[in-house]
Amino acid sequence: MVKELFSTLNTRPDGVCNFIDASKWFGKGARIVYRQYATLYFIFAIDASESELGILDLIQARAPWLGDPPWWRSRERWAGACG
Repeated sequence: MVKELFSTLNTRPDGVCNFIDASKWFGKGARIVYRQYATLYFIFAIDASESELGILDLIQARAPWLGDPPWWRSRERWAGACG
């Protein structure tokens, strides 16, 4: 399933929407919401009760945060967490 899903997402042309039907992987009504940053994919499987745009907003708000997590900003806090 993971290989097939990656292949599906990786071959989609630029400029298409970030939502695809995921019924064949997760059952009726399932959707995939994804966003690609460089070679990293953020993928969420959702059902009809979730907002596709809300999930895309969540991805866009949190992906840059991964490059500079708040706990890395304080060396003392990081050192305390590791030892």
